[in-house]
Amino acid sequence: MYLQCTKKLLDKLDSEKIRMVSADECDDGADGFYSWHVNYITINRRKVIVCMNNLIRYPIILYRPKAKDIAHLESRIKEGIRTAFLEEGIPQELVEEYFRNCGDVRFSKTKDRKLLAKLNQTCQIVQYYAELLDEDTVVQNRASLKLGRYMVKFEGQYECPAYI
Repeated sequence: MYLQCTKKLLDKLDSEKIRMVSADECDDGADGFYSWHVNYITINRRKVIVCMNNLIRYPIILYRPKAKDIAHLESRIKEGIRTAFLEEGIPQELVEEYFRNCGDVRFSKTKDRKLLAKLNQTCQIVQYYAELLDEDTVVQNRASLKLGRYMVKFEGQYECPAYI
């Protein structure tokens, strides 16, 4: 699994503890299904980590992450992905197969301007739906489910990431 992080997020991570690869090496062999773009933003003076799948543009949101959450970012993102997929009705076996196929977590810088623009659009949509964010939990299932049904453009047609 590749987590392609913005510079803002990479500055927050401990560079000695994470496994960095160059952006050119981020080919998961599945057109981006096992790759995620990750950004660090502020909404209402609260820190938010927004993850977006490179292929289907499904969002995962971590709200008000503490320092320990950022130190173990890969496990928190995996937890968010697992929870969101199960909430979407994907069978447990397929979710486990996804994590077996995606491999170890590797971090890199963002490389694709198109995907970075789509990530920024997703961050704007998250700000629009800020009232859905729950103060008590880090992994935001309700917001991810709602944003997974937000219409986005795929190859000339508008579709919902949750239905792809």
